[in-house]
Amino acid sequence: MQLKKIINYIVIISITVFAITALNSNGFYHADEHYQVLEFAIYKDGINEAKDLAWEFKEKMRSGILPTFAYVFFGLLKTIGIVEPHMQNTLLRLLVAILALFTLFKSTKYIEKNLNITGEKWLLFCALTFLTWFIPFLSVRYTAETLSGLLLLWIILESNQSKIIWYRIGVLTGLAFIIRFQILFFLVPYLFFILLKNKVIAKNILLLLSSFAIVFCLGVLIDSWFYSELTFTSINYLKIVLDGIFDEGENAFGNADKWFYFIELIKAPLYPIGLLYVISVLILWYKEKLNPIVISLLIYILIHTLIDHKEVRFLFPLAYLMPIIVITAVQKSNLFNWILLKNKIISICIWSIILIVNLIGLSAMMFKSAGIGRMELTKYIADNYGDKKITIHHTNWANPYDPWQGLKMNYYYRENMTFKLLNDPCKPDSINFNFENANVLICRKIDLDNNCLIEYLNNNQFKFKQASIPDWIVNLNEYYNGFESKDVLQLYIKQ
Repeated sequence: MQLKKIINYIVIISITVFAITALNSNGFYHADEHYQVLEFAIYKDGINEAKDLAWEFKEKMRSGILPTFAYVFFGLLKTIGIVEPHMQNTLLRLLVAILALFTLFKSTKYIEKNLNITGEKWLLFCALTFLTWFIPFLSVRYTAETLSGLLLLWIILESNQSKIIWYRIGVLTGLAFIIRFQILFFLVPYLFFILLKNKVIAKNILLLLSSFAIVFCLGVLIDSWFYSELTFTSINYLKIVLDGIFDEGENAFGNADKWFYFIELIKAPLYPIGLLYVISVLILWYKEKLNPIVISLLIYILIHTLIDHKEVRFLFPLAYLMPIIVITAVQKSNLFNWILLKNKIISICIWSIILIVNLIGLSAMMFKSAGIGRMELTKYIADNYGDKKITIHHTNWANPYDPWQGLKMNYYYRENMTFKLLNDPCKPDSINFNFENANVLICRKIDLDNNCLIEYLNNNQFKFKQASIPDWIVNLNEYYNGFESKDVLQLYIKQ
C-alpha cells in the first residue's frame, strides 16, 4: 500500500475518532473544567449567583475569557433553538475538536515541508500526532490546558518559519497567557531562545511585546466585564499561588512528592508510550544541549515541581509537543532510528506493544464519558425524562448534580427535579416515594457492597439501567488506573 494512501486513511480515521470522542466525552476530567467555565458562564445569564460559584470567583483569580466565550456561544445556540445543556456542551466539544484538528494538520504540513521528514518517519509522526490514545480526549476538552497547549504548538510552528511574523506570535502568546497563566513558564524561555537564534532586533521585540500587550489589555477588559469591576486576574492568581507556596496553613494547595511530574511523564501516558517520550526528550537534550523546546519543557516542569500543588493535568499543554520531540529524536539519533524503524525484529516488538496499549486506551477514551462519567447519567435523565417530574434518590456522594455535597451543578439542573438522600439503606423507611413522579436511584459502585442496599433495591423494585462507565472500561481501569472504579455511579429506575 502506498504511503500516501496510508496517510489519507490516518486522516479519515483521525477525524472519525475525534468526532466520536467529542460526542461521547460528556462531563469533565477535572472539576475546574465544569465549575470554573460552565457555572461561571451561566452566572452572566443570571442562573447562578456569586454564592453558587466556586471560591475562585470571589478571589477573581480565574481569567474570564473561557466562560465569556462559552456564554456567547451558548447564547448563539439559544437563538437557533438549541437550549439543552448537554447538547450545547457537545457542540462546544466539537468546536474544540475542529480547532485541534486544524492545528494538528498544520503541524504535519510543517514537519513535511520544513524538517524534511518523509516516508515512514512522517507516517510515524502523523500516527503519534492524531492517534496517541489521549490526544483525541484532550482535543475535545474546553479547558485552559487544552487550548493553551494548542496555542503553544501553534507558536512553535510560527516561530520556526523562514520568515517569522512577530506580531502574530505576540497575539498567540497573549491568548495562551490569558487562557492559562502558567504557560509563560514555557514561553518566556522559548521565545528568549528564538529571539537569540534570529538575532535580537529591537523591532521584533517591540512587535512581540506590543501585540502581547494588546491581547493582555483585551483580557483585562473581558475580566473587568465578567467580574463587574476593574480586575487583573493574573495578579490575583499570582497572589493566591504565592500564598499557597509560603503559607503552609489553610491557603496551601497541597504537598505532592517532588518527583511527581517526572514519574507521571512516564506513568500517565501508560508506560510504553511514556518511556518513548522520556527517552526522546533525553536523546534530543543530549544531541542538542540548547534545543529551545527541550530546555523550555524542562524549565516548565522544574518550576511546576517547585510548587506544592501538583496535578497531572498541568502537563497536558505539553502533550501536543511530544510527537515533534519523538520524531526529531529519531531524526537526530541513528541508533534511535535504527531501533524504532530500521531493525525489523526490534521495531516490530516495540511497536506491537505500543500499538496494543494505545488501541486499548484509544477505544476506552472514545466511548466513555470524562472522569467517572457523572454527566453520562445526567444526560440519560435529560434524554429520557425531559420536563417530567422526577425524584432522584441517591446515596452519599452519588448525586451527579451535587457530587461534592455543597457545590451544585446548576448548569444541568432542572426545576422538575427533586433530590432525596438515602443515608442509611438499612432503615427501610429512610425514603418515602412520591408516586406522581418518576423515581430513580443513583449509588456508587462501592455502595453495592452493602447488603442492605441490595435488599432495598430488590424490595422496592428498582431495576438497574445504566452505569456511568461501561463495565469493560472499568475492568480495563484495573491496569491503567485512570479513575476511581469504586466511585463509578449506577443508575436504577423504579418499576
